[in-house]
Amino acid sequence: MEVSERRGQAVPIGPEAVLREFIGRMNAWEKACAATGKTQTDELERIFRDCCTPKRRAYGRVSAPHYSEPPDYDLGKEKVRSVETQGPGKVTIRTSAFQGEFPVEHLYVVKRIHGRWLLDNRKRVAHGRVSAWTL
Repeated sequence: MEVSERRGQAVPIGPEAVLREFIGRMNAWEKACAATGKTQTDELERIFRDCCTPKRRAYGRVSAPHYSEPPDYDLGKEKVRSVETQGPGKVTIRTSAFQGEFPVEHLYVVKRIHGRWLLDNRKRVAHGRVSAWTL
């Protein structure tokens, strides 16, 4: 397992570990925003800088910050179902969860850029169709 050091502690940096870190941090961010009623954009930008590819996201959370209550991201509910290598620097991770009583699947694309695994995008799978979905 690859590890990196951040804030004085070892942090796993493989594709699945980056996804778990992103989901965990987004969950904490959404809960903090809901508790205060304010969108904490500085922390959101840090999460995306640490975990996501550096690209313009016209419809992403950083461009149009929003949070959900209950949180959209939840490690306790969203489970990794498969990890598929698409090439030497690209991995697709399929997750599943329930929103209320409805099953939801996501495909997260993780890319290796300058030696680091970073989330690139998220897609939603519903009724056999795959569509773009914001991170």
